[in-house]
Amino acid sequence: RRVPSDLKEGQFTVDLYSGRDTSFKIYFPDLVESYIKSISIENQKGNTFNTIMDSRMSLHYFSVYDAPFDQAMNVGTTWKYRVSRLPSQSLQNPHIVQVTSGAANKQII
Repeated sequence: RRVPSDLKEGQFTVDLYSGRDTSFKIYFPDLVESYIKSISIENQKGNTFNTIMDSRMSLHYFSVYDAPFDQAMNVGTTWKYRVSRLPSQSLQNPHIVQVTSGAANKQII
């Protein structure tokens, strides 16, 4: 399947040893414009989460509001994400996707 150039897709897994305070962030370097049109995250059951949390825009990243990464039924499963990007006049609109998660057991360091 061919993906349009303005659409980026990927996947990640919150493994069984993680699953605490999991976050999904998309960083952008431009100080004024993110060049992000939309973000959606889908779990294995087909539930989609796409409400962008932009309260951190001054820190140059967006996240998706209320995605239940850490619920027991979602830990150990694969998530898919899609980022729809806007064109940049300079043809430069790089983004960095970062997923972080803490140890499921607080005693594990």
